[in-house]
Amino acid sequence: MKNTRGLLALGIALVGITVPAMPYAHTNFGFAYDSYLWQPPAAQIKNEVKKVTSEGVEKVCVETKDRYKVNYGISMEYGFDMQGLDKDGETVEPLRIFGPSESAIAMFNEEPAGSALNFITGLTTPLSLTDDDIRGRVTLDGKRKETDVNIWLSAALPWESVPGRWELGIYIPLKMVETTDVAWVNVPNPNNLPIGQLHTQLTDVLDHVTDVYGDGLRVDDLKDHGLGDITCMLSWNEEYDQLEDGLSTVGLWARAGVAIPTSNRRDVDHALSIPLGNDGAWAIPLAGGMNLYFENKLRLGAAADINVLFNETGQRRLRTSACQTELLLSQEVEATRKAGTQLRITAIAEGHKIAEVFTAGVSYQGSWRSEDEFSVDHSRWDDSLTGPINTSERYQESVYHQLIFRAGFDWSDEYGCKHGPRINAFFKYPLKRGKRTAIYKTFGAEISFNF
Repeated sequence: MKNTRGLLALGIALVGITVPAMPYAHTNFGFAYDSYLWQPPAAQIKNEVKKVTSEGVEKVCVETKDRYKVNYGISMEYGFDMQGLDKDGETVEPLRIFGPSESAIAMFNEEPAGSALNFITGLTTPLSLTDDDIRGRVTLDGKRKETDVNIWLSAALPWESVPGRWELGIYIPLKMVETTDVAWVNVPNPNNLPIGQLHTQLTDVLDHVTDVYGDGLRVDDLKDHGLGDITCMLSWNEEYDQLEDGLSTVGLWARAGVAIPTSNRRDVDHALSIPLGNDGAWAIPLAGGMNLYFENKLRLGAAADINVLFNETGQRRLRTSACQTELLLSQEVEATRKAGTQLRITAIAEGHKIAEVFTAGVSYQGSWRSEDEFSVDHSRWDDSLTGPINTSERYQESVYHQLIFRAGFDWSDEYGCKHGPRINAFFKYPLKRGKRTAIYKTFGAEISFNF
């Protein structure tokens, strides 16, 4: 009997949408179907069996059967030490990814930047001054941490007449993102520009102003938690024995699925709220890759993932003026989002089944998301509104890179342990080579079983 090592299935990352640190920012967090990243090949056993033909001739046949029919498991991942990379790739505080400061003046301004304005008539003394990037400008301090729990179940399909192994899987993500210690800080005024009542009547009471005059807008501590987008995936793989010295098996694989918008949409009345899924959009994840298994226990793999989101329409706080910043937005707009393309590249090198049960390795991941585009209801909004909306930093291209270090034990097919378990631990280290992205250091573990 010869055991062949086939596919190591990789999941699709819904990068930038599923667990953004701010709306639509990348993170280096994993997703429900990333649990497959560290699972063993979709195990099939090929047995050489001697059979006698009707003519009485003995011949050797190869019979293939699945090593297991069902796989299920759970993983948990925790992110800490969050930072951000801005549009130029510079390291910034986690709540300043899309801009170094926010303009409290421009929040209520419908005129070009730099014009004088007389706004918020409810103030004791109406204010009139120029947005000069200092007066009326505030920065946002705060911390953010994140925890993901992913549950999955996959089963082999009885398609024996179709080449390869087919599996159908369901992946259920549970997510919690906590934003704490949120505080506004006035931008320094090194040249002692005249401030007047600007601090006392606006920036020092900004939470009150945004609530009363910003139609209920909040910018404070927040805990987003709940169910993510449940995803169903159909996967195929085939494995080929090799005659070359050193190379034992080549595995090819492909995956396709649908992400169902089961998560809550982003809270439009909280500037720091994030969607725990695709913010109401359906998605089609697609992927393919190849793995090379060598006789010296080395495994090399490469994969490409792409995620396609459907258009969706909903209420959002969007820029209605080019001078407005990213968080302090007073108006809600119904708009249709055409999401950008999401692409991820993964490369893996690992020592596979060392001492029969131990595996350790490292992988690189790079992810890119193109810009989102918005269109508005022309019967209610002027066409010129799409300009300010589509120049918003949070909807522009984003990039992140990371390394993943992993070690684990697999007793699923050794020593008669038919049902496992398989235990893995991993650590993700972000590389500061991206832009418009949140970056965490994350660690996690998973356990899974076969039967």
